[in-house]
Amino acid sequence: MGDGAASSVLRVVRPQYRDMPYRKEQDDELACLLSKIDSSYAEACDRLAVRGRPVTLARFLDAGVCIGLHDLVSNIMANTTCTSDLRPDLREKVLVGAAVERKLDDLCRRSLEGLVAFLVYFFPYLAGWEAVRYLLLANADLLAAAHLIVVDRGMKGFSFTSPASVPAFEAALAAEVAKHPQPERLVRAWMSLSSRLHQVLALLHEVQHHSPRESTERLRHLLSDDPVVPPCLAIPCLLRAGYCYGPMDDPASNIILNTIWYEANFPAEINPVLDMIGPKSLTRLVSRSFYGLVSFLQTRYHNLSEHQAVQCLVSTCGQLCAADPNFCAPGDGKAQQHVQMVLGASDIPIITKVEQQVPSATIQEAYEAAATAAWHPNPEQQATFLTSWEGDLHREGKFSLEEVQHLCSALSPK
Repeated sequence: MGDGAASSVLRVVRPQYRDMPYRKEQDDELACLLSKIDSSYAEACDRLAVRGRPVTLARFLDAGVCIGLHDLVSNIMANTTCTSDLRPDLREKVLVGAAVERKLDDLCRRSLEGLVAFLVYFFPYLAGWEAVRYLLLANADLLAAAHLIVVDRGMKGFSFTSPASVPAFEAALAAEVAKHPQPERLVRAWMSLSSRLHQVLALLHEVQHHSPRESTERLRHLLSDDPVVPPCLAIPCLLRAGYCYGPMDDPASNIILNTIWYEANFPAEINPVLDMIGPKSLTRLVSRSFYGLVSFLQTRYHNLSEHQAVQCLVSTCGQLCAADPNFCAPGDGKAQQHVQMVLGASDIPIITKVEQQVPSATIQEAYEAAATAAWHPNPEQQATFLTSWEGDLHREGKFSLEEVQHLCSALSPK
């Protein structure tokens, strides 16, 4: 598979900056968003009649951030009236002329940082410049921006009432970042008085966000209690080759399978003493797995764009058996049943689009592209192994010591 003909089939996706705007473009978009916020503050000033009213002006400059669930002007007014001191200490707050303008500019900047922080906190893989773009498209409306992100990224389901979403939503109000004088009070006020919360639930009812946490929780469950692979062996191999693509029907099982196979076939002469994984190493591993998954789908279907490939993966929780309609062997009833469980009853437009395409490459070629994109030390060997794997593809429960030992023996070179 190393000849020129084979390499022309592979679509290897690597990190690149072509989609990231230049610094000047980012600065222009930031300035445009700041201008929208500034206009909203000018309107709020007029409606609250803060000029010439020291108490109202002091409350406005202290607590009038635009963070909230309404439009910008309504948020500013609500925060000024509901989350500030009724009788602020005016001894150090009587401002005039240029001082008021400076405070107002600072308030606009704090609000912008708070809006961006909300989206970045609530959607952890969202870049700051992307948050700015979504806010621009949504006219700086937080809920509209969140809805755009959910739709644009093909998230299958989403709810502010889920156990994970409620605390994240409260924290993501970003009062701390906006330097509100009483951040907890702001959060409580919006969680209790918002008349739009029910609209949010209805708006996003049909979309469900599948967090990477699901896979990490499953991985923790599979390897819980007594570790069946010695950490000094498992961690180096995990970091080198423990990617989440493969023939198993969930990412966590693929991580374990790839790790054990690599340790069995390419053992290190001297194992470094490692008993923990640093966040940067884990982030690198996650990123490489991501590019491997996207490369797999783009190699299989050349007419699929990177964005469409990501939508496929998001809608199927990163499970190739569901993202690739031609992945499972014909007649594998158990695999088809699992795919139906992942996809659910309703049709997913992007999956339907893929179903209408004819594969451009074999499964093995797609695995080689994935391994190459993920910087696997031995991409061709891994592709051959994953394609030829004939073990149980449907894993439930944690691995026992005997099962891991059997895997190590079975995966070792004969």
